[in-house]
Amino acid sequence: MLDAALSALTPGGGEASVDVLAERPLRLGFRSARPPSLTILEDVCSLWSAVSKAITAAACEQGIDVIVAMTEAPPQPGPIAQAVIAALQPVPEPYRAAVADLLHDLKNQLVAARLADSRPAESRTARLQQQLAASRHLDEAHTLALRLRAATSMLTSADTESVELGAFLRHYA
Repeated sequence: MLDAALSALTPGGGEASVDVLAERPLRLGFRSARPPSLTILEDVCSLWSAVSKAITAAACEQGIDVIVAMTEAPPQPGPIAQAVIAALQPVPEPYRAAVADLLHDLKNQLVAARLADSRPAESRTARLQQQLAASRHLDEAHTLALRLRAATSMLTSADTESVELGAFLRHYA
């Protein structure tokens, strides 16, 4: 339907642009310097909106505004639908870097907790201070683990290996 919106807007093969007007829900603006008459666009948009549960289209002066409510991919998406589907998928590179940073910070907190708790203490007060320092590092590690879980949830893919974070941390500790 998104590809059909573009085709309706440029019946003679003219140029058009597609802008993302909002992300949640996804709103797209199809614009053309020479759109067909507003009456034709209104008729086409009402027809598309009536037959689709996923897309609502509305004619405007320079083109068509589309709201995508559901993002299930059609069996054979055209170029506009492919671009929308790609835009809705998170780009993994920044998330991978964030996950690497979080893993590094998590490792540092666990090592610091182990070191704080393993040194011999000269007094009972010193021992309690060491335990407090170790506990603070473990609290920070817990917070980082929650952030790590949130970041890795953005990277879910059918072909990636899953790691149980709790088992990893128990094994590491």
